[in-house]
Amino acid sequence: MALPITSLPIPQSTVRYLSSRNVVYLSDLLKTLPWLDSYNEESVILQMEELNLPEVHRRLLTDFLINHLHQTAFQAPQIGKKLVPIITFSSSLDSLLCGGIFPNEIVEFLGEPGSGTSQLCMQLAVDCSIPEMFGGRACKSLLIDCNGDTCNIRLNQMAKATLTHLNLIARSAEEKDITSKLTVDELLSKVYTARCTNYTQLIALINTVRTVKTAIMAQ
Repeated sequence: MALPITSLPIPQSTVRYLSSRNVVYLSDLLKTLPWLDSYNEESVILQMEELNLPEVHRRLLTDFLINHLHQTAFQAPQIGKKLVPIITFSSSLDSLLCGGIFPNEIVEFLGEPGSGTSQLCMQLAVDCSIPEMFGGRACKSLLIDCNGDTCNIRLNQMAKATLTHLNLIARSAEEKDITSKLTVDELLSKVYTARCTNYTQLIALINTVRTVKTAIMAQ
């Protein structure tokens, strides 16, 4: 899967600069760098300096390559899968997060009651189910509810809206074929919920999260 640079954790200004120079996918950038088989931080810095890029964009890209593309990632065929973020469906928030929420990262959303943080978490749980063809991760999610805010009706509405959006952006015959077969129930079948009513239950769930993950993946 070709990974668009718009999904990379780099500022939109850098994305626009690269796009203006016909760098659309991560592979376009990597083709300009001959150090894939002998990766080390020094070579990244030196060869990025050789590229004709403004200093601010060069520095940001160098930091990204060092922090997110480690030695084994360059050789792994699933590199795109590792870097695909979970989108929020909020263009301003996705831009702030440099594309969305990335794997192996912890993101904390804070807000007053009624500000939408619970709604955002539910939307993210649904978004995990988006097929890879549309830039999603096509994975399962576990939504831990500590306040009783999770609403199955609202999850269903979000899944319907997500499916409608995918149908609208489907262009190729393959994309249209996927959306024609995709259902709300299929999207929600990958969303799991757990209710914790107190601190003790939450700690117990966190301590057994690996077991829970194994059970979910087995379904």
